Amino acid sequence: MLAEKLGVINDLIRICDEKERGKNFIGIEIANDQLIPACLKSILASETMYTDKNRLVIGLGLDISGNVIKLDLLKAKYTLITGISGSGRNSFLRMIISTLLFRAKPDEIRLIIFDPNKKLTAFKDIPYLLSSITTNPDSFLSALVWAIGEIQRRKKLFLEVKIKDIDAYNQFAGYMMVPRIVIIVAGLDKLSNADRSPYGFISKIIEEGADAGVHLVISDENISPMKLKRLPKKPFLSTFKLASKRESNLILGQSIAEKLLGRGDMLIKENKEMSPKRIQATYISAGEIKSLVDYIKKTNGEFNENYSYLDS
Repeated sequence: MLAEKLGVINDLIRICDEKERGKNFIGIEIANDQLIPACLKSILASETMYTDKNRLVIGLGLDISGNVIKLDLLKAKYTLITGISGSGRNSFLRMIISTLLFRAKPDEIRLIIFDPNKKLTAFKDIPYLLSSITTNPDSFLSALVWAIGEIQRRKKLFLEVKIKDIDAYNQFAGYMMVPRIVIIVAGLDKLSNADRSPYGFISKIIEEGADAGVHLVISDENISPMKLKRLPKKPFLSTFKLASKRESNLILGQSIAEKLLGRGDMLIKENKEMSPKRIQATYISAGEIKSLVDYIKKTNGEFNENYSYLDS
């Protein structure tokens, strides 16, 4: 197989050499013969992740050179995940939650989860939850209202001691530190069925929550032009395979995501100006999640950094 590929490349090089230089070029992309899995255990144990003490850093996956690519939820305005059913979007959400559980204790990070399609039920009853995982849009909308009130309470608390953000306050407060809150919306389309529109609450959390330690991750299969218009600009984009060129152009500004292969093949884009980067998304199996959750419920403590709780 390799010899055949090299033969094709040599033929193309010869053809290029025969053309006038500066006018005719051929670009070639050759797929790997073997699938290189991006398992959570190896990502967490990589130097990139192991040496980064930020509790809200997520190992997104591996680029084409095998380098670990990460996302800092502290720096992202918010995270938007898109992709058709079966593309790896829900597995990616489970990986994000699992990474947060590995890297932080319950008094450092708390979670609020809207899971209308019941894809995240493996995490029910973990001590990180501020409330039970809900499938009800109106119940979750109440949680968003609470989060806005919590942001305002924290800002007032910081102002009283003349401190501007959560990091400075936690250094000042010591054992009285306040945890960061990660809000996960695993189905924006279903949340739109609430009695009140969620977009005003989402925008307020995104615009005011970062300094107060409240962060938002939104996932949806179908991002319509109307939804995108209502959401704040400049999200960190994680895009799996999309249904059409139209959707890809809407999300990424170019026709490309409809050509992704599925099974965790994804594109990330940090801002509008940057080109999308293709990576293989980090994966954690159902069995590994069960081992992780069972360990948390049993010990409710810190993890050793050898990640021996994972099966793989």
